[in-house]
Amino acid sequence: MKIFRKRSTVYFAALWILSIGLLRHDVVSRSFLSKDATVDINDGALIMRQDYLGYYLGGKKIGYSHFVLKEDSDEIQTKLPGKYYVFKSETELRVRALGISFDIKIRHIGEVNEDLSLRSFRFDFDAGGQKIYAMGNIESDGLHLITKSDGTSSEQTFPLQTTLYHTEMVHLLVARDGMKIGESKAYAVYDPMTMAFGSVTAKIMDKENVELEDGKTVEAYKVEVNFKGLRSTSWIGDEGELVKDQSQISGIEFIAVRETKEQALNMDYQHESVDLPQGSQEIPDLISASRILTATRIEHPDKVTEMLVKLTGAESGDLIFDGTFQTLADSPDDALLIRTTKQDYRKAAASLPEQNPPYALDHPDLKPFLDEQPLIQSNDPAIRQKALEIAGKAKNALEASITIAEWLYRNVKKEMRPTIPSAAEVLNAMKGDCNEHSTLLAALARSIGIPAKICAGIVYQNDGFYYHAWNEIYAGGAWLPIDSTLNRIEMDAAHIKFAEGSLDSQANLIKLIGNLKLEIVAYKEQ
Repeated sequence: MKIFRKRSTVYFAALWILSIGLLRHDVVSRSFLSKDATVDINDGALIMRQDYLGYYLGGKKIGYSHFVLKEDSDEIQTKLPGKYYVFKSETELRVRALGISFDIKIRHIGEVNEDLSLRSFRFDFDAGGQKIYAMGNIESDGLHLITKSDGTSSEQTFPLQTTLYHTEMVHLLVARDGMKIGESKAYAVYDPMTMAFGSVTAKIMDKENVELEDGKTVEAYKVEVNFKGLRSTSWIGDEGELVKDQSQISGIEFIAVRETKEQALNMDYQHESVDLPQGSQEIPDLISASRILTATRIEHPDKVTEMLVKLTGAESGDLIFDGTFQTLADSPDDALLIRTTKQDYRKAAASLPEQNPPYALDHPDLKPFLDEQPLIQSNDPAIRQKALEIAGKAKNALEASITIAEWLYRNVKKEMRPTIPSAAEVLNAMKGDCNEHSTLLAALARSIGIPAKICAGIVYQNDGFYYHAWNEIYAGGAWLPIDSTLNRIEMDAAHIKFAEGSLDSQANLIKLIGNLKLEIVAYKEQ
């Protein structure tokens, strides 16, 4: 499970948000955007807004971002009629997980209408040798999206029922609509990094002085931003300039603060308002910091057939209770008593008719778990060919799924990767962590007619619970969990499931990181 911050407003990597929020439809006045505007010496376009931000995690600088909004120029992606603005955002980060540092580059370029609503965009992501591109255009029938990864291309059209904004516009939208203390605002947004629709709400809390570079101060509005339960605090100036953003990731403080271009690009620069913990020499390790330690130690978690845990820091709606693998035993006080039970794989196999893949399954409720998605390229010929090569002689869907999982464990090199998992790219690179394993397994299984989900939760390993992703496949009239990353194929009960579906399932975990406490009440081993 990997968590990454992009711009400093409040967006995390690997989110999918499916709800649409309420909107204001005011038109932005040109005077609001053109105040203090400058001319771009390269193309003569009027620069309406420009921000440089330094990023700090646990007091240690990890990168920067640059955002610019200007009048239309030769950089435009479309030639549609009407007045519009061009925006560009570039972010470079260095994050650390399990002792390994990763460089990430994220780039957005796009167009917005006069009211800042989305018109078109291009998104580029480059990390760990992986490159993903996405392009979108708003047309009369909705958002047209093209996603490219490792030579594969996926096209989708999403009907829109309300005005849509890009995530990069949120700080300008809040200022545009007027910042009155006590008021709340909501905006429907699209995040190309996760290909997600969502609702961002912002509540104006106060007006404060914020320290900038070289001891200077500026007056800004303190705004609490909420994105599907993920909260951060932003300080936004009267004209929409982003001054500072602050949040926590697993108890580690994340700060983004306005800096000059030279300061932002200088990784050795330390902003005066950001405290570096005494003795801190390295970027904090997010994976190690996010683990959940328990008083009870499980010596052989792969042999656990039943587990009862007491969980605090989450509500029942934050978990999936499917009545088979995971059930809610009780909810005393502010805690949840959760029981997990290993499934009977032999019973499921016995109920299946003998049949080699591919399989034909016509059930409307299962269609979403058979369909191709932008980064689960189950219709790609190379993926289908590989699935048949691996499991073509399997006698039923469960045996095929287990064969694929065992192949993944043996052949995909276990390696931390700060990537947006793409099945086609994983098949080519043959390396990755739990995100990569679960994404490729979902694509391989779906390509031969086996419904597959990606699940997100926590797993007991070594010294505590760690955030993790695995799969569930549908066979014998039931959903059966499979963990190919840890070779716990017929999966044990030392897993706790918070979400399921596709890549978007990992979103629900992010708000829980750093808040969960867990007590192992009892467990059984085979």
